[in-house]
Order: sequence, then structure tokens, then C-alpha cells
Amino acid sequence: MEITLASVITQSEDQVSTDLEGEVVLMSIQQGNYYSMNSVLSRIWALSGKPVRISAICDSLMEEYQVERDVCEKQALEAVQPLAQEKLINVAAP
Repeated sequence: MEITLASVITQSEDQVSTDLEGEVVLMSIQQGNYYSMNSVLSRIWALSGKPVRISAICDSLMEEYQVERDVCEKQALEAVQPLAQEKLINVAAP
């Protein structure tokens, strides 16, 4: 499934995560792999705790960080791709 700004994402139930000083570390139960996230990806992760459109994630990130919309959108889409590939998030069409 292609991920777009209109896609709705939410955290998968097949993972365990914890916040360590503002950065998320998580483990895929299914894969047995560990992942460490920087502060921006950790914020995306926090926002995906409930179903949310990627465009809404960009709205939040733009309020919190000094970033242009086109840069934010591109980087948010790139950031969620590996999460979807590793089945750490669920992606739904709008």
C-alpha cells in the first residue's frame, strides 16, 4: 500500500516501546528486532498512538519545530516507510 499524506497510521500492537529521555526504543515482538528513534521520529511515534493522518502529524511537527511544510511532509513520509515495512505501524487508506 502506498503511504500518502492522507494515509492514517497507528502503532501496531505487535511491539513494545519505552521512552528513554525523550527518545523511543522499541522492540518488534514479531521480528525480535530493537529500534531506537531520534527525537523527531519519537514524536511521530507518540502522535501515532491513536489513528492519525500523516498530514496532521506534519501540522503538529510544524508547530513544534522550525520546518517548512514541503520538507516536513517529505521527511514524515520517509520516516514512516520503514515503520510500515517492519510492521511497527498500521497504515490505512483515508
